[in-house]
Amino acid sequence: MSRYDPMNAPMKTSTALQTPAQPRRVARIIQALSTIEGGGFPVRRPFPIANFSHFDPFLLIDHLGPVRWDPGAALGAPDHPHRGFETVTYVLAGENEHRDSFGNADVLRPGDVQWMTAGGGVIHSEMPTARFQREGGVQEGFQIWVNLPAVDKMMTPRYQTLRADDIPTASSEDGRVAVRVIAGESLGRAAANSLCFGLYHGTTQVGFARVITDLATYGYLSDVVIDQSCRGQGLGKWLIECILAHPDLQHLRRLALLTRDSPDLYAGFGFVPGPGARNYMELLGGASAMKRRTD
Repeated sequence: MSRYDPMNAPMKTSTALQTPAQPRRVARIIQALSTIEGGGFPVRRPFPIANFSHFDPFLLIDHLGPVRWDPGAALGAPDHPHRGFETVTYVLAGENEHRDSFGNADVLRPGDVQWMTAGGGVIHSEMPTARFQREGGVQEGFQIWVNLPAVDKMMTPRYQTLRADDIPTASSEDGRVAVRVIAGESLGRAAANSLCFGLYHGTTQVGFARVITDLATYGYLSDVVIDQSCRGQGLGKWLIECILAHPDLQHLRRLALLTRDSPDLYAGFGFVPGPGARNYMELLGGASAMKRRTD
């Protein structure tokens, strides 16, 4: 057996190691609330609204526009505070300039995504760029607010920008569905911040794992698979050791997973049962916590 470079691991396992996706049914269709936000721009808000507001960890979704601004008329969101959660901004049209009380500045263009962890608090603005204000045009985008666990609410604010050209894309076999994978995975493609790990015997892949992470505070360990013919040799433990040693995971505050049949294996690395979902376990302090336990 040999270690495999996780940064160059394939984004797919072999067909024998994949679990077929289960179809989902539409549970409810709602009418989004039309309202005004920021300096006066229109949004449609599916939640939170009356009788439709509890979706932890998601706090809010706003769809801005599409709205066509005349030159000099574009509106944005002047200085305002955030604390204790994350904002995910996805620009579909127009240009948006971010500035904050820590001196950070960035411009988001069509297809770009910004993931801002407000943590202990930040004051920021989201305004049209000078060029867009001067020329006018169509503005459209989404913003999602994501709650932080209580232990992380006062962390130092952090940012992550995903440029349009760096976001993986995929299409269904019949061409009827096209996706851009901003987080997690879809149609066999994983987001840019997925770390893939593989175990090989010669040229045959016998183990695979993936960690989906925001590279700031949180990671989710998923798809841990050892081929049936190679189980009972300690390869699962070795694979987890490789994952927890990865340098990109050392600064995470929480690493989580779901397991039905291997809780004792993960407990040996410091994972403990967490609140909420059945079979949920977490390693508080992330991979660095395991390292402290073994030093």
